[in-house]
Amino acid sequence: IPRFYHINPPCNRGEDIGEALESVLRQTYQDFEIIVVDDGSKDDTEQAGKRFSDRVTNVRQENAGVSAARNHGIRISSGKYMAFLDADELWKPEKLDPQVRALDEEGEIGLVCSDFSTIFVDGSVQESYLKNCRLARSGYVFDEVIQEYFILTSTVLLRRECLSDSGLFDETLKASEDRDLWLRICYRWKIKVLPEVSVIKRNQPRNLSSDPMRSAPNRIRLFEKLLRTIPEMPERSKKLVRNELSVNSFDLGYHHFRQGRKSDARRYLRTSLKYRWTNWRALAYWWACLLPAPLVRVLKRIRRRIPRG
Repeated sequence: IPRFYHINPPCNRGEDIGEALESVLRQTYQDFEIIVVDDGSKDDTEQAGKRFSDRVTNVRQENAGVSAARNHGIRISSGKYMAFLDADELWKPEKLDPQVRALDEEGEIGLVCSDFSTIFVDGSVQESYLKNCRLARSGYVFDEVIQEYFILTSTVLLRRECLSDSGLFDETLKASEDRDLWLRICYRWKIKVLPEVSVIKRNQPRNLSSDPMRSAPNRIRLFEKLLRTIPEMPERSKKLVRNELSVNSFDLGYHHFRQGRKSDARRYLRTSLKYRWTNWRALAYWWACLLPAPLVRVLKRIRRRIPRG
């Protein structure tokens, strides 16, 4: 029985999948099976996967999203350890060796992840992601992952028992599905964070997470689900989740306020205050939504003239 399995869920990524698979085959650790799930692509993804048919199991499904593709691969796999690699990312040759060793030697560890570098579409490179993370550490890190997302899916190696215990990827979530799963695992298992860069993340747009209209709604759904499905979590953890809900609701409310959509702004600002009534910024902007627009402009000009700090 292979000790490890790899799944890559491409959709219209035929130009990338060959390089991704080659990065897997160059691993210094070689005891694994590879499963490529083609999520209904309409380009040459299927042909690209067939070039490696002597080492790869290729399966195809109707387009159902990344979570469904990963879950499909999990169900047909046989390994006791599992890893994931998206088509536009690459593994470094030494990615698996230390991760397998960590899971072999430390039975209480359910998941191993590592650092990664990012190549942006403008050609700039971020050599290390974790060096900018305040809370990335090993151990029981449920509270830390609530506050800061530092587990990239393609850096993960985990035990199959984690999925039996915590469930698979949530196919109803269109984004943040990976953080949702890692939070469920971190609630019950220790994890290990390795400092070495093991993955190269390619062709990433900058500032995607800074767009509240794209990122905040997904995080709100994620954290609302967390409160709903783990009601027994400690009060400290609940407070952290509610704070994240307040912050993300404020981001949406502030965005609508700046766009002049006061009704939508008030709705999200009320939600922000519901989760943390001491969010004074949310309270201030909620009151600002009730003021005439000319007065708001005057107050903004006055505020800009006040030195920060």
